[in-house]
Amino acid sequence: MKSSQIRVGIAGLGIAGTEFIANVEKHPNMTVSAAATRDPKRREQFEKDFNANAYETIEAMCASDSIDLIYIATPTELHKEHVFIAAENKKHIIVEKPIATSIEEASSMIEICQKNNVHMLVGHSHSFELPIIEMKKIIDSGQIGDVRMINNLYYNDWIYRPRTPEELDTSLGGGVTFRQGSHQFDIIRFLGGGNVRSVRASTGRWDLKRNTEGSHSVWLEFENGVTATAIYNGYDHFHTTELTFGLGEGGPVKSNQPYGNSRKQIENTLSLRMKSNKKIVVAINQFPPNGIIQLIILFSV
Repeated sequence: MKSSQIRVGIAGLGIAGTEFIANVEKHPNMTVSAAATRDPKRREQFEKDFNANAYETIEAMCASDSIDLIYIATPTELHKEHVFIAAENKKHIIVEKPIATSIEEASSMIEICQKNNVHMLVGHSHSFELPIIEMKKIIDSGQIGDVRMINNLYYNDWIYRPRTPEELDTSLGGGVTFRQGSHQFDIIRFLGGGNVRSVRASTGRWDLKRNTEGSHSVWLEFENGVTATAIYNGYDHFHTTELTFGLGEGGPVKSNQPYGNSRKQIENTLSLRMKSNKKIVVAINQFPPNGIIQLIILFSV
């Protein structure tokens, strides 16, 4: 290991944690040095794969002198506790979005990092994507004038895709506003070029069988005078790709699905379950990928 490398410890070896490991391995100035998980099989596999220590607790991992930075990929309701542990052990922090489920928790996390003189970065990844970076370059160049309005529309089937229980529980950071709005608002803030002065919003819970926020309408005003709207609807009534010639977030959409396809998948599964009175496991590949895209319209003068 080079002395200039940042030594990373991974808190949580679920989907987010394991995906992050692959990116760390590609980075010339970072190395995976440790992980923490309660699952003994995952600890054993991690140690074999990376020749690094795997701990049962985050406390034990953060006490190690061989780690510079902790990536917190644990459930949202544990973020505050784990940030405090990392900060008090003088570790820099990357914490998954959303940072927390309340302003009070988020503020306390910022304060503990400031107190211990460590950096904390929240994992809003979309504002680092190349199309968004290019938008920012165009704005900063001044070639289209000053941005005055930003409008962001996002319609898809998020609420009806396969979800873990916490993704459908607002108190645990579930629903589109916590899960997807954090990306949406981060992009708008990045392009808006300043701090937000005021926020007005309304959220929708329109399917009590999946009782969390499935939509929101937000109006933001920046200190520099820019205004923005953020619309998100995950109820599978319309897909934004219909406005973008079939181009989605990951490129061209493979197929145009029938209206409400994901909702019908859920309804059909529930119907079969009731008829057979047996537990049915819905495989992820039963839900083919949908085209989704961030449609951002910039108005300038």
